[in-house]
Amino acid sequence: MTQLEECILTQINIFHQYSVRHGHFDTLSAKELAQLIQKQLPNFLKLTANSLRRNRLADMVHHKRSLPAPVESPSP
Repeated sequence: MTQLEECILTQINIFHQYSVRHGHFDTLSAKELAQLIQKQLPNFLKLTANSLRRNRLADMVHHKRSLPAPVESPSP
């Protein structure tokens, strides 16, 4: 089997580890999907959250929306 074929089979097997818990074995409930993402893709979640923050900032700049004023440190 090729490396790609093994990866796809791994994805299918992980999917079925979550989908067989409730309902039809070829579908995921919202709860099952959330569990799969949280447990199997924790780094993806972090990257996505960071990307969303960057996109929001870029959107604000593009549309010339005001950015929050920076908080100044007190003088020593």
